[in-house]
Amino acid sequence: MVVVLPRSAYSIVRVAKDIARVNNWKCIIGSYNPLMISEPVLLVGNPDGAFNTLARCHAHNRQVWYLTTEGRVLNPELVRIANTVKPYIVANSKYTKAKLEESGLWVDEIIPHGTRYEPLKHVPRKNIKYLYVAGYLKRKYPPESSDVIKYVSSEAVFVTTFNNPYIPYMKHVIVSVYDSKNSWFKYGEKHGICGEEVLKILYRSAMFYLNLSTTEGFGLTILEAMSFGCIPIVLNVQPFNEFVSSECGYFYPHNGEVEEEPFGVHMIEHRHYNAEDVIELLNKIKYDENRAVKCLENAKKYTVKIYVKFREFFK
Repeated sequence: MVVVLPRSAYSIVRVAKDIARVNNWKCIIGSYNPLMISEPVLLVGNPDGAFNTLARCHAHNRQVWYLTTEGRVLNPELVRIANTVKPYIVANSKYTKAKLEESGLWVDEIIPHGTRYEPLKHVPRKNIKYLYVAGYLKRKYPPESSDVIKYVSSEAVFVTTFNNPYIPYMKHVIVSVYDSKNSWFKYGEKHGICGEEVLKILYRSAMFYLNLSTTEGFGLTILEAMSFGCIPIVLNVQPFNEFVSSECGYFYPHNGEVEEEPFGVHMIEHRHYNAEDVIELLNKIKYDENRAVKCLENAKKYTVKIYVKFREFFK
């Protein structure tokens, strides 16, 4: 088995590498000759134009597609390719499955993402109240998030990119490791860089993971935070409430407003919320170590070991 992915987001690259590592498979990122591969391939990514090209290049291979999406996909060419090569399609959440099938891509199975961090055995000492790790995209920082950011600014650490328009409201900012080198050079000394070790320290130190996104295909950073006993505060919609239970996390409500944002072949689906509801929740909740323990227990169900399920498709 060979794991291949097209030009992809940083989180998808990590997932592909984890799948390959857990199963002792080769992972190809970058230029290669598809005709030199005769064995089955696992294609990982978003169902976009780059994925179309990749699937066509491997028409001679048996294929499994591991897909994620944040809304409907307007990609009839990929539907035609699927009807021709007959891949086994795997989604990373019930939400992704629903959106893919709404787009004409029928899903055979769901395998959720797994955290690459082994969940801690005990809850560590906490000294940061709120943490949020997300580079700037509209779905990760919708307009309603600005009032929440202002409200928690003095007690929160944000790991983000320097195209984020809400940085002026953030008192504690660390530059995301995948930001541009120019940003590292220009701003790194002032704000610091969030590499792997820094990220683990932040996860260990934070009481709450305050997720402000209106949608995700899964939400891997939430799960990673839970591995360190960091209690998630999330919007009460799929996919977040698929792996965050009421025993280990807190939910703020969707206000009923849905907006679709064109993004290439994607129609990013924003399920909006009211900042007032988030702030009201923050005023009600208190840090509870028992709930943090439940986070650790829940995270054990979603480690990278879950990816061994992919072996079953190639027996």
